[in-house]
Amino acid sequence: MRRRNRELNALNAMAVIATQSFDLDEILNLTLRQVISLFGAENGSVYLATQPDGTYRRRAGWGPRSEARARMAEVVFPEGLGDLVMRSRAEVVTQDFVPHLPPAVVEFACADRLPYWVWVVLWSKDKPIGIMALRGRKTGTTPATMRTCWSPSAGNWRRRSKRCSSTKRLAGV
Repeated sequence: MRRRNRELNALNAMAVIATQSFDLDEILNLTLRQVISLFGAENGSVYLATQPDGTYRRRAGWGPRSEARARMAEVVFPEGLGDLVMRSRAEVVTQDFVPHLPPAVVEFACADRLPYWVWVVLWSKDKPIGIMALRGRKTGTTPATMRTCWSPSAGNWRRRSKRCSSTKRLAGV
């Protein structure tokens, strides 16, 4: 019940954030903090595409940042996010995708050397326009738990939140 209240509280806070401000950076930063808090991640970033050539710029970040991550305010993926991500239009990318990702993407995703990470790829029509990256050390916040709980579609929220609660209960979170 507490978990559900936290999830609902986070959703309400994000709705308030989106309706109170027209500043994209403020919306991204506050929303990222809510998502990090909800999933118990250690840190996170939001990168938005700036050019069609695969250049992404960090627009929001929260949590301790490694030296490698601090240097990555802007990143270029010359080969894009990889064939598998593009063909499947994957919304969630985890360690399972590493063998199928271009080297520049793998290097970027693993720069912090944290054991758990998950990306939420933000799509517009047929191309990615952003990445929300969550990272952590805690074993309770597994990529599978984050992947199961994340729902970019409000229509799927009820079904996914039930599955999320079940997954969290099984994981002992």
